[in-house]
Amino acid sequence: MGTWLNSDGLYIKYGTSEGVSAMSAGSPMSYGAVQCAEIVIDLDELTESETIQNDVTTIPDNALIQSIEVTTLVAAATGTAIDFGLVHISRDTADAEFTADPDGLLAAFITATMSEVGEYTLLTAVSGSAIPTGTTTMGTLVGEVTTAPCLFTCSRTTATAFTAGRILVRVNYIPTALTGFGVST
Repeated sequence: MGTWLNSDGLYIKYGTSEGVSAMSAGSPMSYGAVQCAEIVIDLDELTESETIQNDVTTIPDNALIQSIEVTTLVAAATGTAIDFGLVHISRDTADAEFTADPDGLLAAFITATMSEVGEYTLLTAVSGSAIPTGTTTMGTLVGEVTTAPCLFTCSRTTATAFTAGRILVRVNYIPTALTGFGVST
């Protein structure tokens, strides 16, 4: 498969896997202030390098990231943990508008929380406090406002590879927010 970033800033793919990313993620239709982006991650395909998980599903500029939901579709096996975060839509990890935060949504999310089919975890932040209380796997971007449009990245945290596992991650956000939780304008 070949790829390039054209002069309009669009990431172009050609070849056999051209349409694959459109099938693994998306933004389900919703009404109201809260929008959702969801992505399916095959844990056994992760490496230790942060990898963009989908080329078309994004979080917009000025979006308040309200919560993260993780549902286990296939039980995780062998691996230790994953990081899940954001990178600027330009794919530049040190873009002037937004510096990549590879564990900004999930930080060292451990295998034990993905070990049973149907297992569900909700991570949310209100006024800087994690819910559920004591949660250490929630990334620092939950409860914050994005400064640029972003793509999702994911990696495993150690050299120990997952031998199985598939999860659905939902990122709930409020578009066009001006401040995060507990912050006044």
